[in-house]
Amino acid sequence: MGVRSETESSITAVNRVRWLYHAALDVVFPPQCAMCRKPGAWLCDGCSGLLGRLEPPLCVRCAQPFPGAAAVALRGSLCPRCEQAPLAVERVLATFLMQGAAREMVHRLKYDGWRARWRSP
Repeated sequence: MGVRSETESSITAVNRVRWLYHAALDVVFPPQCAMCRKPGAWLCDGCSGLLGRLEPPLCVRCAQPFPGAAAVALRGSLCPRCEQAPLAVERVLATFLMQGAAREMVHRLKYDGWRARWRSP
């Protein structure tokens, strides 16, 4: 086993301080589900199951799913909306479609005075 360099040691120290900081925050502000406020996790299993995950095939620019039978033929393509009026960004990456529970959660965080206590890197 080699000796740790000064850089590796300082990174380890920073990680320990970060872990202690987040542990202290969890004591003062225990994690709650962002949807239902159930204590214990930032997103509980029940609410996580309500989020509609995006499944391929998707538009390569806006990440909207392709509907129906045409989806297989359109894999790796742009949706009609992006072909007609391209977005101002090159590409959107998303895990969830912005509807239902995902939309409600974002709107609560943005507009209803909820405060996100997500762990920052």
